[in-house]
Amino acid sequence: MLGAAGRLGTVAAETFRDAGWQVKGLVRPGRSGAVPRRVEAIEAVTRDDAVAAAQGCDVVLNAFNPVITEWQKNALSLAYAAIAAAEGSGATLLFRAGVELRPRQPPMLDENTPMRPHTRQRAACASNGAAHREARRTAGMRAIILRAGDFFGGGSGSWFDL
Repeated sequence: MLGAAGRLGTVAAETFRDAGWQVKGLVRPGRSGAVPRRVEAIEAVTRDDAVAAAQGCDVVLNAFNPVITEWQKNALSLAYAAIAAAEGSGATLLFRAGVELRPRQPPMLDENTPMRPHTRQRAACASNGAAHREARRTAGMRAIILRAGDFFGGGSGSWFDL
C-alpha cells in the first residue's frame, strides 16, 4: 500500500486488512501514526524504499497523491516508483486515476473512453496513466486502473469535503 495515510490508502488498507490480508503501508516520514491499526507502517522516501517494502507482496496499490500544488512535479516519479515496486515483486499493480480529463464527458465512460486532457494538471494525470499502461504492456505486468480514485476514501482535506 503506497500512500497508506491518505484518503484512499487508509480505507483500502483497512478493507484489505479486514479481509484477512497482511498489509504493509508506506507513508511519508513522520506519518506512521496515521496508518490504520494492525497495518505494518513503513516510512519511505525513495523509490528503492518502495521496491524493498514491496518484496513478497502480491498486490501493490499506488495510492500516492502529492499535494495539488506539487502534483505536476511529483506525480510521475511516484508512479514510476509504484511501477518499480510492483515489478520488483511480481505483484499486481492497482492505481488510481481520475475521470475529469476533459470538460464534456460522454454519457457513458468505459475502458475505451479516450483521455483528452484540457489543462496542464490533466495532462500530468494522463502521463501518469500512460506510464502505468506502458509498464503493463512492456513488462507484462498486471495493472488495474481504479478509475475515479478521488471519489473513494475517508478523512478530510479533499475538495469533495466542500
